[in-house]
Amino acid sequence: MGLFGPTFTLLDDALAVGAHSVVVYGRAISLKGKSNFAIAVQIATSTVQNLLIQMEQSWLKPTTENASDVWYVIPNGATDIVDGLAATTLYIKSISPVSLEYLRLKITTKTGHTAGTISSWLGFLEDYTK
Repeated sequence: MGLFGPTFTLLDDALAVGAHSVVVYGRAISLKGKSNFAIAVQIATSTVQNLLIQMEQSWLKPTTENASDVWYVIPNGATDIVDGLAATTLYIKSISPVSLEYLRLKITTKTGHTAGTISSWLGFLEDYTK
């Protein structure tokens, strides 16, 4: 097995996130042939932000991208990527997805959040022999 990387690929660019009590779903990406994962997120606005960011996974592509899907769940035992992201600073965290092909972000706005945008990236090593 030969690994190439690390590589960061764009998940969502300037995904609109509304005011508090809103749930937004990121674009799903296949994890096939990839390992050693990290998520990077950055809020692009300087207004008040308060976000909960979680990882959802499934073995299927979503029926509709960026929408609720009954086949996407937060894996049992998975920790939040970040609870209370409030700064425009780039935030990076190592993640450990379960053995399902697809991953996406679930972003929930919390009390005090004002509308803004967020960008996210998935970092990984890729097996170039596959």
